[in-house]
This record gives sequence, C-alpha cells and structure tokens, in this order.
Amino acid sequence: MITAGLLLLTIGIADLARQFLGRGSRSARIGASVAVVLLVAVLGTAIVAWPLAVAFAVIALAWLALMPSTKDAAVASFWPVVGLAAAVVAFVVGSPATAEGWMAMDAAGSVAFGKAVLALGVACFLLESANIVVRVALQSERSDAAVVVATAPAVRRGLIGRLRRPAPPEPTVPTKQLRGGRLIGPLERLFVVGLIFTSAVALLAAFIAAKGIVRFPEIQKDNAGGTQAEYFLVGSMASWAIALAAAGLLWAVGATPADLRIS
Repeated sequence: MITAGLLLLTIGIADLARQFLGRGSRSARIGASVAVVLLVAVLGTAIVAWPLAVAFAVIALAWLALMPSTKDAAVASFWPVVGLAAAVVAFVVGSPATAEGWMAMDAAGSVAFGKAVLALGVACFLLESANIVVRVALQSERSDAAVVVATAPAVRRGLIGRLRRPAPPEPTVPTKQLRGGRLIGPLERLFVVGLIFTSAVALLAAFIAAKGIVRFPEIQKDNAGGTQAEYFLVGSMASWAIALAAAGLLWAVGATPADLRIS
C-alpha cells in the first residue's frame, strides 16, 4: 500500500516538475523529472525495502518516457496507463506495509500511515498526471476525427455530372474561451474524489449536472458538426473515470477521513 502511494507520488511530482520546473528546453524538463524520481526513490528506501523503491522508480521513469507532456507534441497510447494501474493494484495487494527502518511503527500506526501515503500519492497524481491521461484521450479522438475529415470528398457531383463546389462556411463571430482547463481539471477531480469518498452522492450528481448546464451554451453554438460536444464528453468522461478509479482505490484499502490524519 505504501509502495503504491510512493509510486503515484513519484509520478505526480515528476510530472509537475516536468511541467513547471523545466520551462526551458526538453532536456531540462527531462532532467528535472528524472531528478525528482531518483530523489523520491532514495528517500523511499527509508520507508520500503530497496527492491520496491527500485521497482517504482523504474515504473516512474518508464511513465515519463512513454507519456508526453504538454510541450512534447506526441500522441501516446493507453498502454502505459493500463500498466500503471496494474502495478498499483499489484503493490496494494502484494507489498508489505513498511520495511524495518526509522519509519517502522506498530501495526495500527503503519496501516494508518500507509493509507495517508496512498491518499497523498493519489492527490498528487490527480493534479498533472491525470491531465496527461485526459490529453491522450482527447488527442486520440482528434486524430480519429482528422482521418474522417481527410477521407471525406471535397466536392460532390451534381445531377448532370458537373462538379459542384462545397458551400462556403458561414462567418462565425469570434468568442473568448476560458483557458483554465489545466486548473479546473485537477480541482474537478479532487472535488469528485472528495464527494465520492464522503458518500455525498447527491452533491456529486448536482455537480455533474451543473457542469453540463454551464457548458451547454458553448456546445449549442458548435458549428463543427458536433465535435465540441464530443470533445466535452470525452474529456469529462476520462477525467471522471480517473477520479472514480482514485476513489475506488482509497475505498479498496478501507481508507477513511480519520486515517488521513497522522498524529
């Protein structure tokens, strides 16, 4: 359980470092991320056995190599996400709570500490790493839409065999769109996890309905054949699925709000 939390914490901090600390070249972003992974792995040897620390460091480095950041314009696949989910489940099910060391404590204390570390790792992963997963889903959807547009005929034949030019697009009025998705997404996921974690199902339903109402005018004005609505649905469903998986992970280990306070 602690190892799973350290794995998510390492990936989350490394992705944050890749996004915010390495503002310069791509090598600077990679260097900052690798430094974070190695630092957390070294510190993790005081909490878990060193083979487990090496294991989650290798998984975190593989994640950084296979999942692109915002500035690295590459389309990744979902296999790293599946592999990370399998690794987290394996660590939760099979790894010991703590190793013998300065962090060793009694059974009850170690369990509470493990749940707190897991919750911290989940929260850190939801900040930037989940944004990358949602972005991969949206990029794959965009690539599929681009293929459809590329294969569509540019002109159509009339009844007498002459080529008919497509109708010119109607002029659109430029609108100012909010660009706070990088901040709204993490806040939304943390809020959803908190509502699920506290069994506030009614508030969760009201929140989802409110988001749909707020975005409805933008979707209604979509002149691109419904792509904006599909974009909204894919992004929202991917984000909510990550939040649901995070809440399910905390529920599976029996975490409660009281367990997340370490005295």
